[in-house]
Amino acid sequence: MRGLIAKDVYLIIKMNKKLLLAMYAFSIALAFLGKTSIYALCASAFLSLIIGIHLVMTLTYDGLSHWKKYEIILPVTTFQVVGAKYILTFVCAFISIIATILIYGLHYLYSSAFSWEMLGISIYIAAIIPILWCSCCFPLAYWFGYMNIQYVRMIGLLLLIFIFNRRNSIMGTETEAIIGNIINHPD
Repeated sequence: MRGLIAKDVYLIIKMNKKLLLAMYAFSIALAFLGKTSIYALCASAFLSLIIGIHLVMTLTYDGLSHWKKYEIILPVTTFQVVGAKYILTFVCAFISIIATILIYGLHYLYSSAFSWEMLGISIYIAAIIPILWCSCCFPLAYWFGYMNIQYVRMIGLLLLIFIFNRRNSIMGTETEAIIGNIINHPD
């Protein structure tokens, strides 16, 4: 099982580093667009989503390398293969929580604004997003195939955007305040 986890860690390291580093930098930079804690919350949620997507991208690499052929001849069970993916998911969720705490710390140094309630919500989001994203995508990848998971991820992301857009009545004023602040004060 350690070998399976190591394989996925090597795949994560092997991925397009420049693009992923740019995505991580962008998500952290979101925290510095404004002085309220909602910016740190958005940065934390976006970073957690990228971490989950990053982990699910290992399935694409598995498909490109025809991993299923190797998996069949290895002395591992399907339970161990799936278990290794979920163990790595929980490790990534822990990394997401640590990154959220660091984002809030940096945001506090930048703006001197801190909210324990927003930090708690962000930690909850940081833990739940990678786990939910991977829990939905992993079974779909095994059912529809590794390469088709790209389309499933895209549909899932569009559904998430649609769901959050429909929730506009609850978070509408905060979202409008963020966008208005960015437009009116670009510096």
